[in-house]
Amino acid sequence: MWSGVRASALTEHLHEALSSFLALHPRISVDLEERASHDIVEALRSELGDIGIVSDAVDLAGLESFVFREDHLVLVVPRGDALAKRRRAALRDMVDREFVGLTGSSPLQELVSHHAKRLGRRLAYRVRVRHLEAVCRMVEQGIGVGIVPQTVAARCARSMKIARIALTDDWAVRNLMVCVRRREDLPSNAQLMLRHLLEAP
Repeated sequence: MWSGVRASALTEHLHEALSSFLALHPRISVDLEERASHDIVEALRSELGDIGIVSDAVDLAGLESFVFREDHLVLVVPRGDALAKRRRAALRDMVDREFVGLTGSSPLQELVSHHAKRLGRRLAYRVRVRHLEAVCRMVEQGIGVGIVPQTVAARCARSMKIARIALTDDWAVRNLMVCVRRREDLPSNAQLMLRHLLEAP
């Protein structure tokens, strides 16, 4: 069975649900690949996979989709930063700051940059890195501020000197979606996995 998943979804949300599924079904194997959301939905439409987990920002036309997890975005700053005392902020409050971002065509980075452009601004990136943990590490060192999923920020804050600030922008609250072509057309093993993902706490 093939499944595609966004990298942040794999790290923060899928491991526990997938491991419990595999423990319950020792005869089932899963071929799991990390891909960008738009690549996952194209693979599903082309019948190259069974199940995908993607951001709700991607076009899901022609697929059945189900909410898997909420994925809140937060601002991360060094603990000593002037913004660190704030509990909430909007993107417009920080567009003049230097940022740490992600490399390549990251859907998260594209989302943040898109909304900065809607404010008539272009964010200044001091550095772009490959992983969300690296964003938090650079922020801890005072290189800039960053925007990451809340689950990533909470985990990194346990070992890094960073502060988390809730974003008030509507676009900062996203859903991770489980998607398939047609639920009833899935192979039996994939139907079992889909049911498990939707029922997992």
